[in-house]
Formats: sequence, C-alpha cells, structure tokens
Amino acid sequence: MPNLSDGAKVLYGYLIGLKSGQNFSDVYISKALGISKVVLSRRKRELKNYDLILVEQISARLYFIYIGFTDYPASAVRDRWISMEDTEEEEDNE
Repeated sequence: MPNLSDGAKVLYGYLIGLKSGQNFSDVYISKALGISKVVLSRRKRELKNYDLILVEQISARLYFIYIGFTDYPASAVRDRWISMEDTEEEEDNE
C-alpha cells in the first residue's frame, strides 16, 4: 500500500467495506468514523492523490465513488465500469 496516513487507511478500509451502490454522505461517514468534515476531506484528498478513490459528481448533491486497489487504480475501475455499461447498452439495443 502507498505511504498513507493511518487516518487515510482507516477511511479506505471503511469505504471498501460499504455495499456497492449504497448511498452515503460525508456527514454520514464523518459521524461513523468520529471525525470532522475537514479531516474527512483531507483523508479523501490523500486517497485521491494515490488514485485509490475517484469521485465524480452526478448531480448537484449526488456523487459516485470508484474505489481502486494498490494494483488496480480507481481510474481503471471507472473506465472498466463505463466500458461494461456501454457493452450492456449495445446488447440491449440489438
């Protein structure tokens, strides 16, 4: 694993344990981990810098998070996800 702070490792472990497709907010996560939103933002930034998470804004208050691994970055997870969605859409249109 990259040289992450202990706090970023805890956040990563928490995020990886969430159910796929589960809705959650920064407020929910900060309360669950007992940290402030400022600390949560710092830890998320750290994970983003190592491409362990990638956050995309879907709408004004909705975000989608991709979670990567040390040998499979979050950006690759997103690209694979999009590729799989495109393939499914093509099959549905046939």
